[in-house]
Amino acid sequence: MSAVTCLPEALKTLRASVRRSPVAGQSQTVCVPAGSTLAALIAEAFPDAFLRRFAVAFVNGAEVASDAWASLTPGAGDFINLSIRPGDADSGPGKFLRTVLQIAVIAAAAWVGGMIGGLPGSLAAAAITMGGNLIINSLIPIAPLKARGEALAPVYTVTGARNQARTYAPMPLILGEHRFFPPLYGQYVQETIGNDVYLRVPFCLGPAPVEIDDLKIGETPLSSFTGVEVETRLTADAPPHTLYVGDPTQNAVGAAITTTATVRNTSLDADEIEVVLGFRGGLGGYDDKQRKVAKSVIFEVLYRPAGSSDAWVSHRATVPQANAATDDLGIPYRPDYFTIESDLDPYVGRLTANGGAASGNVTVTRSDPGRGFQFPIRFAVPRHPAGYQVSVRRLTAASADPNTIDAAWWEILGSRRSYADPFPERGIASVVLRIKASEQLNNIIETFNCIAKPVVPLFSAGSKASPDSASAASLTTTGKSRNPAEIVLNLYRGSQAARPRPDARIDWPAWAAFAAFCEAQGLHYDEVIDTSIGRGELARRICASAHARPLKWGGRLTVVIDRDRGSEAPAQTFTPRNVANLRWQKAFPQDLHAVRIAFNNADNGWQADEVTLYLDGYDASNATKIETLQLPGKTDADEVRIVGRQFINNSLRQTERFTFDMDAEALTCRPGAYAVLLHDAIGVGLGAARIATREISGGNVVAVVLDAPVDTETGDTLAARWRSEDGAGGLTVGSEVAVTRDATNPNRFVLVTPLATASAPIVGDKLLIGRSTEVALP
Repeated sequence: MSAVTCLPEALKTLRASVRRSPVAGQSQTVCVPAGSTLAALIAEAFPDAFLRRFAVAFVNGAEVASDAWASLTPGAGDFINLSIRPGDADSGPGKFLRTVLQIAVIAAAAWVGGMIGGLPGSLAAAAITMGGNLIINSLIPIAPLKARGEALAPVYTVTGARNQARTYAPMPLILGEHRFFPPLYGQYVQETIGNDVYLRVPFCLGPAPVEIDDLKIGETPLSSFTGVEVETRLTADAPPHTLYVGDPTQNAVGAAITTTATVRNTSLDADEIEVVLGFRGGLGGYDDKQRKVAKSVIFEVLYRPAGSSDAWVSHRATVPQANAATDDLGIPYRPDYFTIESDLDPYVGRLTANGGAASGNVTVTRSDPGRGFQFPIRFAVPRHPAGYQVSVRRLTAASADPNTIDAAWWEILGSRRSYADPFPERGIASVVLRIKASEQLNNIIETFNCIAKPVVPLFSAGSKASPDSASAASLTTTGKSRNPAEIVLNLYRGSQAARPRPDARIDWPAWAAFAAFCEAQGLHYDEVIDTSIGRGELARRICASAHARPLKWGGRLTVVIDRDRGSEAPAQTFTPRNVANLRWQKAFPQDLHAVRIAFNNADNGWQADEVTLYLDGYDASNATKIETLQLPGKTDADEVRIVGRQFINNSLRQTERFTFDMDAEALTCRPGAYAVLLHDAIGVGLGAARIATREISGGNVVAVVLDAPVDTETGDTLAARWRSEDGAGGLTVGSEVAVTRDATNPNRFVLVTPLATASAPIVGDKLLIGRSTEVALP
């Protein structure tokens, strides 16, 4: 509204300084005749009934409550300030909205080709950023995944994947369903039982609960291997692992054992130690008739606290030695710390006391030269925060006889904190393998994989059929889901969420409608995230793959779906009467012949695959200008073709964008709402004005007179739309009706078909005038 020219001073007018935006730097002066009420002054300052709901008045520095406006008559010398305070008109002065100015953006597009589930593409659908020269204009783009403080390593393909130890790296997050090479959840542990070597390996599956199947090593099913044990912990209440306990650590030594001691350190806080001796060429000899004969080697294994000069203690201590050691360390006497059962598997049961042995040495005897083996020595020690030094030497010198094989190596130094649970976090799913080395498997396991499917809360069929009645109680069951809506909700509410969003702050009807939309359109999301990413950024990425965008509105988490609006009525109108600073952008996509889309093909074991989409008139024989497109979360070739085609069409045809400023009226139109635009700057529509009077005949409205003229040309077939306000902040946009302009009064328009008074626009409504079918831009 332009500044109002005040009446002459002689008429003793009331003046008010008006700011029509809380952030406006310049005020205007509004005048009314002396004797007018404060309500009349406010009505002059804010003719828009909607804006008037947010007006605040100060007389001589004191705020005047709205219920006193009609009865208060300021004097000519009173100092009056009027401004806007966006927020609930009844919420009181302490409850302000933080956002008082909204930038509105409209993207205009031709009809978008491509079909999703048999429905035409929407007018402003989501798009994904392509490489090269193709320009995409989208209201809901999928931003590339950005790592926080590390190189990005998205899981785009399982080709060449390996199980790796990812120390201090983010935990993997499985979305939907995907073949997964889980990272190590702890160190490999090798154990020797007789002549057999076993490997115990833990893997992390990400947040629980999760389901897994089709376990493989490489491309070979796990069931094809012999000597394999599998133990899973897939839910938060699952019992602890028994195949991998005590927080073990193993370090390769690989030193030849001589009569001179070799010393190595254990891990901190260790209370069990394992020394693995290796006879790589076997142990034994041959007599003069080449018959095998037994040979023995005696070893000394000692320990003492790391960093100390204490006396060395034999690993097979006597009871007095044990008492002395524990007294020195200030640890209560535990005789079972000083016992050894070399044939006992320490990962199954606790060591038991045998009263203490007198000898501190170990003798290994074999008559099997040429056949390598390992010999483990396990013993318990008092827990010490610095760990221990372990000393190993042979007391029997190596034989110089060429018919005797007795060379020994210290292969591994292992230690364990038997009191510690290596997996204390119960909310993490995991799997442990215990595998016997054989001709099938004679190396480190580094290609273990499985199909992983997280379990999430699911919307009931009834809530998807009738979304308006949906609530938190609509998530009646849990199960596997590839539905983007259910996946995103689990991001915000699942056990992995550091700050779960309260149910009261979620727009359940919107999310139930989104779940139903994804189900009807066959939209899925399947991906493994293994890099640091914010929850909101990931939610936007998932929703954008299904042509939607999550956002906060009214304090609740909601979602906007960019879809075919069908016969939906517009929620708002934008005209020069309620917008300012209109800007227009036009993109000019360069020539394009085809788009190549890389994805993980679930039908081909999630291996790397690609689909090429050709534009009209091109095929493999003549397409030379080819761009690439990534569709994260898509693993089905048919879905890739359908969704990819729609994204391409949107990017090529959605080339115009209009941006403008609005005041507090923008708060009535939530992001994603369907609206129409009339503006002379872009040649859409002919004009807009408010209805000043109505002409009624026979109970019908036959004509309206506007408060400002609208220019039309002779011969134009005119039509009009109107926007009504319900007095409580709600807006209704009427359907297009045919009108004609009065030949003598440019402000008067006659309805070609009179409307019943109850369904016709009223005085104060905004009327949009334009050529038939071109009143406003949708």
